Amino acid sequence: MRSIFVVILVVGCWTNALRGQDAPPEPRALQPLIVLQTDAPLVQLQKEKLNAAVSELNAMQQRIRAGKASIGEGDFCEAGRRFKDAVLDLNDAKLTIKTVSDYVDMMHHAYKQADVQYKAGRLLPDNMFRVRYYHLDAQILQLREKKKLEGK
Repeated sequence: MRSIFVVILVVGCWTNALRGQDAPPEPRALQPLIVLQTDAPLVQLQKEKLNAAVSELNAMQQRIRAGKASIGEGDFCEAGRRFKDAVLDLNDAKLTIKTVSDYVDMMHHAYKQADVQYKAGRLLPDNMFRVRYYHLDAQILQLREKKKLEGK
């Protein structure tokens, strides 16, 4: 009986150390764009679409932090896809570069979390690879937006 308690204690401490050891710092919440009355109607709609995607990603991050959703869930990744689509639809790197950079940070954090969970056996391989895909996709989006700013 004593050895079972020791095993549980050691495994519990190892799991807690693993979580704290590899946990990257929490990413900033994504900031919405300001919709101006002077914006053309199409641009207003595009900004609102982007802001909806930003709000969805922020809400998903809060659910994940609270333990009410998994980092590898399709919902989180699909929210990232909608964010990317909205950025590309707006097509204004000057407006989106900061939000895209914060999105890359968010996806980097998600990937690091997923990696820790996967190595601990708490995340299925398909979920791990899904998060990796979206992390890479976020980096590609950021590079595209930077190229637009550079005029290349």
